[in-house]
Amino acid sequence: MFQFLFGPKNPTRDWERPSNLRLTFDLDCGELNGVGLGQRLDRLSFLGPIEDREGLRAGEYRYCSFGLSVGCYNDAQIIDCFDIVQKDRYLPQYRPFSGICHYLGENLDLGRLTEESAIETFGSPFWKDQDDEEIILFYEFPNREWQVEFALDRTFNRIIVTSKPLMADERQRNAYGVNKPWPPRQ
Repeated sequence: MFQFLFGPKNPTRDWERPSNLRLTFDLDCGELNGVGLGQRLDRLSFLGPIEDREGLRAGEYRYCSFGLSVGCYNDAQIIDCFDIVQKDRYLPQYRPFSGICHYLGENLDLGRLTEESAIETFGSPFWKDQDDEEIILFYEFPNREWQVEFALDRTFNRIIVTSKPLMADERQRNAYGVNKPWPPRQ
């Protein structure tokens, strides 16, 4: 009953954030400060308590001041995704990702990333979707998916790095109109 009224228990409540915390996200392996997809949420205790309890009901651990959300959509609190945010039209309290993002050993300036520069940097996506609100480039890897999202003006919104690829679901591929074979060739 308490969980219904007050939401799920907050496992981050007693976590302590060091005052000199610096974040580094490595796109190549899907790791935040060395903690990756498939690892336990408590390995991220250095982030401190979440800043937005509303996300807990959906399994989202939101750190808006860092421009970061961590998804654990399971009872075992295993990390399913990282959401590196530049801007969010629905949750304007998100600040741009405060850390460094690495790709192929180089710093990636997310604030300057555009759809065109993303394709130039990452290569052609498996699939591109565009609707009346956003553009998403889907990049597929053996153990993860990147969903690189842009506003219609082609400026960067976010990158979701997930171990639960949306494109692996045939219904999702059909909904997005994907006409390529699955799984993609590596």
